[in-house]
Amino acid sequence: MARRTISLLMVLACVLASIVTTEHAVAQPTETRDVRSVLDAFGEAYAEQDWPHAIELGIEADSLRPNDATIQYNLACVYALNGGVDPATDWLRKAAASGFTHAALVEQDTDLDAIRDRLEYAEALAVIKKNRETDLAELEEKFTEHDLLVFLPEKYDPEKPAPLIIALHGYGGTAAGYPTYWREAAGEVGAILVAPQAVRRVAGAGYNWGRVEEANLFVRITLRRMSEDYSIDRDRVILTGFSQGGYIAYSLGVQHPEQFVGVVPMAGPYIRRLDKPKKVTDDDLPRFYFMVGARDALADQCRQTFRDFDEAGYDVKLRVYPGVGHTFPRQRTAELRRALKFVLPR
Repeated sequence: MARRTISLLMVLACVLASIVTTEHAVAQPTETRDVRSVLDAFGEAYAEQDWPHAIELGIEADSLRPNDATIQYNLACVYALNGGVDPATDWLRKAAASGFTHAALVEQDTDLDAIRDRLEYAEALAVIKKNRETDLAELEEKFTEHDLLVFLPEKYDPEKPAPLIIALHGYGGTAAGYPTYWREAAGEVGAILVAPQAVRRVAGAGYNWGRVEEANLFVRITLRRMSEDYSIDRDRVILTGFSQGGYIAYSLGVQHPEQFVGVVPMAGPYIRRLDKPKKVTDDDLPRFYFMVGARDALADQCRQTFRDFDEAGYDVKLRVYPGVGHTFPRQRTAELRRALKFVLPR
């Protein structure tokens, strides 16, 4: 049985909390120290497969933060792993009633295999799917209320379709804070640059993309709106993102290869259990250009991402920058130019 990568949670808890909401024991930045410590201990118990202790900690977390759908979902998982099918289905139904929306996770999570043939599981999943539909509709309305941040190349000609670069900011970022990194390189290849902004608020400042299916909705809306307002070459659409945006970028590149000619994930985490790509034989796939700093806590994950994509048959390249942490490379325009040269059709 594949295990979740709890160490990933510990590394990314402060920077990329929204990415790992599909994992167990996620401590939200607004919670008290007591709740965070209980969730951290839950993660350790889970990693050690100490299901009885994980159950105790999960129940304690639920008492400290009642009606939290993620905690309730985690309890459903550890009860199922411990053989308690009745309490597992009860907690899954509680999570559904509390608004849990991660239907795709529920359907693929091996932790729930013990209850998958139960009627209560099917009923809870139906509620969770309805929650997801409602949530996505609300997010779409919020997203379409805001203008996209668009930068046209100097010699943009509406009579000549131009490449499009969709740039996704990182966790806690904004659309306005990201395009400055890309504008020069995009202009050199005559590409239109667009930076959408997520709508889920992060405590303190900025926004996060939420689940991959939410970001997929925003990217599809962005593509539609850009195609309506500008002359876009749909055969030369590039998706890029930094940190959480990088994770979203490669995930969507795998799920919807027909939409992108190239994907440039930058310092994006890799949840291998969920995101390892299957082997491909189709030649008409986007190229992937992975970028990460050697001092970034995610460097090893990015190396593993590259190896898995390479073994799966994708046309990939990896650049690791010495002395660089969780940020852009020092000579960013030159490096982004290399990335664009690799992913754009020759």
